[in-house]
Amino acid sequence: MNVVFIFLLFFLQAVQAQPSKPVPVQTNSNFYNIIRYNDRDFSFLRTDTSDHDFFNPIKYIPFSPQGSSFLTLGGELREEFRYYQNENWGDISPERIDTDGFLWHRFMVHADMRLGKHFRIFGQLKNCLVFSRAGGARPVVDEDSLDVHQAFLEVSGDVGTSGEQAFALRIGRQEYNFGAARLLTMRDGINVRQSFDALTIKYRSPSVVADAFIGQGLDTKRGIFDDERMRSETTWGLYTTTTLQQQPERTTSLDAYYIGFERAAWRFAGVMGKDQRHSFGGRVNSRAKEGLNAEAEAIFQTGTFAKEAIFAYLFAGSVNYTFTLPLQPALGLGWSVASGDQNPTDRISNTFNPMYPKPIVTFGQALASTNLSILQPFLNLSIAPPLQLQLTAYFLALTSAYDGLYAVSTVQSRIAPALKRQTDPNAETKRLVGNQYSALVTWNIQRHLRLFVEATYFTAGEYLRLTGAGRDMFYGAVQLQLTF
Repeated sequence: MNVVFIFLLFFLQAVQAQPSKPVPVQTNSNFYNIIRYNDRDFSFLRTDTSDHDFFNPIKYIPFSPQGSSFLTLGGELREEFRYYQNENWGDISPERIDTDGFLWHRFMVHADMRLGKHFRIFGQLKNCLVFSRAGGARPVVDEDSLDVHQAFLEVSGDVGTSGEQAFALRIGRQEYNFGAARLLTMRDGINVRQSFDALTIKYRSPSVVADAFIGQGLDTKRGIFDDERMRSETTWGLYTTTTLQQQPERTTSLDAYYIGFERAAWRFAGVMGKDQRHSFGGRVNSRAKEGLNAEAEAIFQTGTFAKEAIFAYLFAGSVNYTFTLPLQPALGLGWSVASGDQNPTDRISNTFNPMYPKPIVTFGQALASTNLSILQPFLNLSIAPPLQLQLTAYFLALTSAYDGLYAVSTVQSRIAPALKRQTDPNAETKRLVGNQYSALVTWNIQRHLRLFVEATYFTAGEYLRLTGAGRDMFYGAVQLQLTF
């Protein structure tokens, strides 16, 4: 725990040195954020009567004559139909083969209470169910009947006389979503989101955002109010974002972070042991409405796993160009290279641990980035302002033949090709997982209603045929989401 106190002292010293700049005017027209405690501050409704949204009466419920204390209510209802042919590329027990699809249901409701300028209480409940899935609900992913998803107290205040910088202390159950969500996120793609029992210190200025945190993830159970903190694993860290360029036509930012992680026991590359690792990362992100967009991230991991030294990495990013043409086409290329164990006998663990990542390769098969190299060309088209089409191809291969394939939970789902050498002398060269071709239509019907339609076809590669049935997989989904 000494390292926690050291990085907290560093955090306090770093943010005190930040320069003061004028606070920019908020012009973001989006009312709702994927992290609901980051929704727009609805206190503007106290004086602004120009917005006549149906849900406004529950968005600003004042407690005081001045209106500085108020309650905001909100929620999300998401219904999603999913259909597979050859789920898991044909490697599934007969009782779990689903021939007619299944339904995901998720309802989340929250209350955000502001008590003056300095105190805030936020609470959120979740109801996540699965219907008509052959074999029933899967652990963690599908179902949590009713539970407290978030419940925290936040105390905040300005720094200095100018009020241009602010601190906040947040304690309780909360979601995290940092950067491109390659290490720490709420996993929105699956039915049951991830939250943490944690302590967070937040710093905000016009050009710098910093979060120092320590917490433990929630172990999702299927019953009512039965989720428990995973006492066997802890994560802590410091994540900073510095705005390098803030102009109407382009925004450029730099992320720098350290995330520590400790888990009592886990299995990587066939080895079981205690995982104590430190992730050091940096990310550059440059975005514009038109022209060139680019993002790149590098993560290095060190520490010990099963008493072996860790040397692991991930390099990822994307680049695209939006053309000033009909349909506003954006043509781009994404990539990701995550390390896997290179040598089972060298006492060095090279398996990259993404800890709490979002699923990669859309959601047809929820994979973790561990030991995967991915090339991802894509084309985005704006058919109409509310209607978007994304066409994406994914080309996947194992980074190392001495490590296997991992699910989004970082549980190893398939063995390393090298373990098949006795039956196939060319096994080590068979690292091609396969190619996936996806089409995703997003229709923003109005402020509160959004429709997603996705179709994916995955051609199985030689690695999947080496380690299982290796059948081509089809996946389709229709999702309707109401946000209020």
